[in-house]
Amino acid sequence: LALEWQEKPARLDIRYAVQFPIGQAGSGKMVSLGTYAGTRGRALPITGVVLQISGAGGFEFVAEATFLNAPTLRARGKRVVLSGPTSREPLVGIRIGVNQLAAPDNVIVPAQPSRKPVGSSRVRVFRSRARQESPIG
Repeated sequence: LALEWQEKPARLDIRYAVQFPIGQAGSGKMVSLGTYAGTRGRALPITGVVLQISGAGGFEFVAEATFLNAPTLRARGKRVVLSGPTSREPLVGIRIGVNQLAAPDNVIVPAQPSRKPVGSSRVRVFRSRARQESPIG
């Protein structure tokens, strides 16, 4: 995993780390923006991601992660830790965004209610309903 942000504000610092199954070397090592975090040639699953933002300007992470057989996890803040329920589930999908926080004295009121665009990029899981079996008589 490597994060890149070409137009990042100059005084903003972003660091991140990935976590592997318990007992693996290199797990949790924080790296700078643009640096690879992970394993090379070992094919270990990523079981967690840590994101940290600091510096000038009020920015925060907005992140979603999906781990195998677990519901989608959503988190926001200057430090975000994402992992499955037992911290052993492998990461299967991630979305990371950065929002600039509005100043407390500025209130932004939309002109009209906002709508979600058609074709939303949310992950949806559909499961079939269990069939009711009729009693044998």
